[in-house]
Amino acid sequence: MHALKAASLFVPDSNNITLEVKPGAGITVTASSMAAGENTTQIKAKVTGEENGAVFNFRYLLDCLNNLAAATVRLKMINDASPAAVVPEGRDNYTYIVMPIKL
Repeated sequence: MHALKAASLFVPDSNNITLEVKPGAGITVTASSMAAGENTTQIKAKVTGEENGAVFNFRYLLDCLNNLAAATVRLKMINDASPAAVVPEGRDNYTYIVMPIKL
């Protein structure tokens, strides 16, 4: 949540942030605009699967994370054109679906 909130300060007009998921490196949250500059935050994460990335509206991700009581979540992504799922750890009966943005 902190990484998304920090990134949000750098995209006041578009709300678009990039998530890059890399095995061994975790998740990188990047936001940039011509007026505000650029922000990159590295998040420690256990990543399984292949390298992946997509552009999301940070507000939709924050809406999900703000309403979950779980300390950890699983982000499930296929590619940058398919919906991603956010699932709270230990609670398989709840899935939040978010669509990536095509630029």
